[in-house]
Amino acid sequence: MSTGFMGVCHSFEKKFFLTAWPRSFGATGLSVPSPSDTQVQRTSGFPLLSLAESYQWFKRVVHRFQFSLLLFLFCPLFAKAQEAIKTRPSPLAIASARYKDTYLKIIFSQPHKKERPIFGSLVPYGQVWRTGANEATEITVTKDILLNNVLLKAGTYSIFTIPEKDAWTIIINSDLGLWGSYNYNPKMDVLRFKVPSQLMQGAVYEPFSIMIEQKNDKAEIILAWDSVQVRIPVQFNEPKLQ
Repeated sequence: MSTGFMGVCHSFEKKFFLTAWPRSFGATGLSVPSPSDTQVQRTSGFPLLSLAESYQWFKRVVHRFQFSLLLFLFCPLFAKAQEAIKTRPSPLAIASARYKDTYLKIIFSQPHKKERPIFGSLVPYGQVWRTGANEATEITVTKDILLNNVLLKAGTYSIFTIPEKDAWTIIINSDLGLWGSYNYNPKMDVLRFKVPSQLMQGAVYEPFSIMIEQKNDKAEIILAWDSVQVRIPVQFNEPKLQ
């Protein structure tokens, strides 16, 4: 793209110099020097350069214009990119695991505790939660797995939760691209089950975290924030023989 742009500018500078440039001299009452004229003349107090010298001067002007135009076009893009990074207080994170030909990935955003009480306050008990911040958390599996001993077919789903003091309801929902849980539709639920919540002694998670602890074909998805965690058992299936 930049090569094409420079080529156009180079072509323009030649055409301008050979056509408009001599006319601009005439418009100011200046005579156009011939290529053989190497002496600097003065008319009305302005220097007249040779054709070759004038062309070199004009090339420098055009090149400076090219550089200024590029800065004008691209600097706002860089500024917007930096602004987009700075204005996301709950950054994206990924937890993943693989067993043979099965890949499991969870994409979520990480809100931070910031000395606030979390469950039962910032995240109310008994209400559907996006399980993170910003967009609803999403899980992708490339092959069928067992989630809490219930079959989950390969695909991408949203994860919603309903935290309670002693247990959480885990919701796997087929609706995607949702912001928060505001448009959560229970008719799109694929799985819904409960798992116990645990109070961690002597441990506090500042950011909301999702981790996957795996041992061979078994794993646990851990949701942890503040001093609370829940664990969701995962069973990977063996690949089918061809």
